[in-house]
Amino acid sequence: MVAETHSHRDRIDPDDIIALLAADSDSEEPVDLTLADCGFDGDLGLFDLVALLAEEYGERTLAPVSVDDLDSEMTLAQLIELLEFGDPD
Repeated sequence: MVAETHSHRDRIDPDDIIALLAADSDSEEPVDLTLADCGFDGDLGLFDLVALLAEEYGERTLAPVSVDDLDSEMTLAQLIELLEFGDPD
């Protein structure tokens, strides 16, 4: 059986992240929704978000992100940037 190979980080589609996290929202600008708006509030919610992203996209797709990099007031646009490019610090 031939194993599927991927580059270290495949490009993510921001629309996929928005659909995954803001599917229930009827916001005209979902990228402006915060993580709290999407139901990921507090430490437990952020841990759930990291687990969901890891399950959905796997480590091959995401820049290294820890719960310490996240905040419930972060917008989806900021999250997408973090996932694409990692922590700017």
